[in-house]
Amino acid sequence: MGLFRRKKKEDVHKDDFMMTKGMYLGKADIKNGHIILNCFLRALIVFFLVLGMIGGFLSAFDITCNYLIVITVFLLLSMYFSFLYATTRFFYRDLGYILFFGLFIVAIYVFRIYANSGFYYVVNKVLDTAKTFFDLPGVREYEVQIGNNNLTVAIAACFIGMVMIIVLNIWMYSIMSVFWTILFTFPIMVIPMYMKMSPDPVYMVFLAIGYFCVFIFRANGHYVLFAWDNKFKVRGLRKKRVTYTQDAGVFGQLIISLFALFLVTIFVTNAIVLPTAFERRFKSDRLRSTTSDAIGNFLLLGFSSFFNKYPSTAGMSGGKLGGVSNVRPDYLTDLEATFVPYGNDAIYLRGFVGGEYGENEWLDAFGYENEPDFESEFNKYTLGSEKDTLKNNKGKYYAQGYMEIRNIGASPEYLYYPYYTEFDDEFIKSFDSEDVEFRNGLTRKYKYYPKVVWEEELGSLTPDKIDKSGILDMYLEVPDKNKEVIDEICNEIGVDDSMTEYEIVDKVRDFFAENYPYTLKPGMTPDGSDFVNYFLTKNKKGYCAHFASSSVLIFRELGIPARYVEGYAFSMEEVFTSDEAEGLEASDYYTGYSALGDAPVMNVEVSDANAHAWVEIYVDGFGWKPVEMTPGSNEETEENDFWSAFGDFMGGGLGDNDGGVGLNGLNLSLSSLSGIVFVIIGIVLVAILIYIVRIIIRKIKRYMLMHQDNKRDALIARYSYVCDLLRICNADFDTYRTHKDQLTFMKDTYGVDMDVDKVTTIIESMSFHDEMPDEKVFEEMSKLTIVLRKAIKKKSGLKNRLKMIQK
Repeated sequence: MGLFRRKKKEDVHKDDFMMTKGMYLGKADIKNGHIILNCFLRALIVFFLVLGMIGGFLSAFDITCNYLIVITVFLLLSMYFSFLYATTRFFYRDLGYILFFGLFIVAIYVFRIYANSGFYYVVNKVLDTAKTFFDLPGVREYEVQIGNNNLTVAIAACFIGMVMIIVLNIWMYSIMSVFWTILFTFPIMVIPMYMKMSPDPVYMVFLAIGYFCVFIFRANGHYVLFAWDNKFKVRGLRKKRVTYTQDAGVFGQLIISLFALFLVTIFVTNAIVLPTAFERRFKSDRLRSTTSDAIGNFLLLGFSSFFNKYPSTAGMSGGKLGGVSNVRPDYLTDLEATFVPYGNDAIYLRGFVGGEYGENEWLDAFGYENEPDFESEFNKYTLGSEKDTLKNNKGKYYAQGYMEIRNIGASPEYLYYPYYTEFDDEFIKSFDSEDVEFRNGLTRKYKYYPKVVWEEELGSLTPDKIDKSGILDMYLEVPDKNKEVIDEICNEIGVDDSMTEYEIVDKVRDFFAENYPYTLKPGMTPDGSDFVNYFLTKNKKGYCAHFASSSVLIFRELGIPARYVEGYAFSMEEVFTSDEAEGLEASDYYTGYSALGDAPVMNVEVSDANAHAWVEIYVDGFGWKPVEMTPGSNEETEENDFWSAFGDFMGGGLGDNDGGVGLNGLNLSLSSLSGIVFVIIGIVLVAILIYIVRIIIRKIKRYMLMHQDNKRDALIARYSYVCDLLRICNADFDTYRTHKDQLTFMKDTYGVDMDVDKVTTIIESMSFHDEMPDEKVFEEMSKLTIVLRKAIKKKSGLKNRLKMIQK
């Protein structure tokens, strides 16, 4: 009867795949042809992605090269690295990588000049396009040693493609991540698209097919394949599932179908939507409008363009110039002004007054008046004679007011007083003796005499007729380094000393408004360059400090005494939208002529966005008068852009018109950034933060499970944690399907002293019989799990320890 002994179940199913006890899947070996076709299709995906990215980028800038070389190299390399996974051992795959690395080093050495020349040619082409698009004064040009661009660009593309093929091929056989694939291949395409350069549609088809194939592979989870794989395998730790390999024949048909679909889509789209019509419809967008200045400055100045050399509150910098790349107001209140409005002109609060222009800086005019005593010098500096003229003129337009200025967050170095303020003797003496600061939280009440109406005869003289006997020389001085540029600008504007003061002012103001755009992101003045010269001849864009400084030198060159002023300015529109000061009588704050008639006392909050720089010119017959030379801001974008249309569609046409957050408020998140660099850094930091938070949450959950009140569940959680750590270090751990086998493996592998039978009995009694352990058993088992965890970590390598941190 022994001849007919029944085989044991283990012998019958020796080569089968056990899904669960009593259920098996028959062995199904992967055929060699299936592996080859699968590797070929993955190589094709990598080829599509790399060729689509590099070819699309080059075609967008109309850069030609020998594409036969590029396509051949990309295809061969994609096949080579993909078929390394068709070998039967890891050793052969690793040896293949090592051999290629040696060849790569040799190729780099032999073709380094060709590769460098091709790379520099592409960079020069991109920078030249950027120079035109961003209207830059100049960009750096790299030397190209070999003039055969078709060949050199192809070689450079091949070397870049090699690196990308290696990375993508590894991903094709491991993570198969759509996110990382797109992040790795698509960002470079943003560069030409940003500058309205269109890639060739064929390369976009290649990219789209690659992305879709990765997505489909990733979605069904059947993407891990090696020559030594079984057709079926268990995946997952907590929730196990049986997976199988992708059918290569079906997937090949899918690639062909996708290729045809995308080609048809492109041809139909081109036939229906003409590029010119699309360009007319979406002629501008917020993304370019809000970032173009920052990116242009980055191309011109590098990373230094994103940082300021010294702190600046919009227009307030204490006379320092050229070190502010981007003005970033926080819109918090700096000052609070309480007064009665009297006219339609802007209100200026005087702070810093610059007299002499030096090395990219205005020197404080105070202390240079050369008066016999401090009181006379202070009165002249603070427009005392102009104030006296208005105070003593009791005519039709006489006016006198009080303005309370409360310093909330402004610099304490300045007084912030309106035109034309009267300072009493007591204040002047305290200022002289104590150098009084206008500290935050203090309130000062100024008595002032506004010039509500300016008579026509004021400013009607030509510069040579102005009485300059009481004017300091520095208010007419132009440094030698600026004279040539200023003279050229005067000729370009069409102004000379035969014109009246007001004619010159109007002509210069109109010239700036038409030719020099206002921007809060002008970029820093390059080292060694003069602030005014650089603004007038190269950068040709700026904010108030640029226009005021340049205007002062232009006026001086034409014979008009002028000086540079910083402070705060706010319009009547801001006044009218402010709150009334309750409980205060207008008669206590203002008497005399008012262009507005009766007006209440207003409380105006002045933020750092109101910090400003302007010009004072000397008007014969009166004195110093403030003039505005900064053109209005035109940085607001049009609403007919693509992102606005998309936002309106998604939000049903409901959006915030006041700058609030809405579905069509994409410009809010983009405009708050200084450039693409910060966007990328932000994305990376957020991704890292999310990753860290997920790990922390996972650890907190595990800790709570391991320290819960139910001792049975707590011990099971602790044992499960030990098993999870073992699965990281030992790929075959799942083959041990009983608690006894697992514990025996732990004891033999890590040398932990324990009674396997006793521990097995305890664990199985808790797992299958809901038996609650007593205090002694709980303590012993808890200590055992700690010992096991320490032993596992001690014998693990660095890579596995890093994986354990994530558990």
